[in-house]
Amino acid sequence: MKTYRLIYATDETCERNETCERNETRGSCLKGKYPKMVRTDLERSRKVQSGPGWSMRVWKVCGLGGQILTRVTAPDAELFAICSAITLATQQDNCERIYIFTDSIASAKRAVDPSMHSGQGHSLAVCHTLTAWLGKDPDCRVFFIQVPSKLGWNIHKEAHDYATSLIQPVGPRPDTSLDSVQKAVTKQSQESWTRLFQDADYRGHNFLSLKKTDGSSLQPTYINGGVWLSPVGGDLTVAVRLFRCILNHTPIGSYYEQFNIDESLDCECGFRRQTRDHVLLSCTKLERKDNWRPSYLKDLIDFLEKNPSGFAFRRPYGVG
Repeated sequence: MKTYRLIYATDETCERNETCERNETRGSCLKGKYPKMVRTDLERSRKVQSGPGWSMRVWKVCGLGGQILTRVTAPDAELFAICSAITLATQQDNCERIYIFTDSIASAKRAVDPSMHSGQGHSLAVCHTLTAWLGKDPDCRVFFIQVPSKLGWNIHKEAHDYATSLIQPVGPRPDTSLDSVQKAVTKQSQESWTRLFQDADYRGHNFLSLKKTDGSSLQPTYINGGVWLSPVGGDLTVAVRLFRCILNHTPIGSYYEQFNIDESLDCECGFRRQTRDHVLLSCTKLERKDNWRPSYLKDLIDFLEKNPSGFAFRRPYGVG
């Protein structure tokens, strides 16, 4: 009797609405329980390797969304492809080893996580199936192996090309996944925030506009700590002085005058009525290049790192 070792190459779709017409199969563990799951298409290749007492077969598994379920994220599709691969593999006679090659190891970890998350039904199906399969034989094993798509491995690339080859229009009332809904809401919020930011009444008339390295204006975002905060790193003193400068809400003469604060309006260099532009462009107490102007965020951060007193509170006399 030969023991089959099944290898599955799974590929996530890219949130396009895709389906396939040939070799259409549903994972048996999903029948009846989840009638609105994405359809999965499986294409079996020939036996590719064998040895004494065992043989190996390779399947390509693509999680594809048609009109049954069309609005999902790429990790959702990958999770379903993994679920389908495990379901089919465990149904093969005398199968002791399952190797799943995927370009999303995060989806592989989620596949065996029964906690609440988008696509939890797939994870529960995987856990239920593997519990029964692994319990039958202590020699049974399942392996998840990460294969980056950029490597272009032939089996994995075939699964990718197969998954993205056909496009199906969105139905009138498409179902969706939790992550897809969250992504859509986040995108709408980000777009609304960007539109509001163009209004000076919302942004602030004294807000210091800066550019990115490509010359485009900086726009607000929540990603990676925000566009203004993340470049500062962990230097809290520079971050505080940076935001004071950008908002023009900083301990300088013009601010004291605006809010009627009993402090000197003059700069330490002797210039009357200290302003943000004066501190940035002409204060003789601070270092800068000739004709320098802070057009880019990195330029302003470098200026503040070089000049620790810039936009900092003045030291009280007799202290320090």
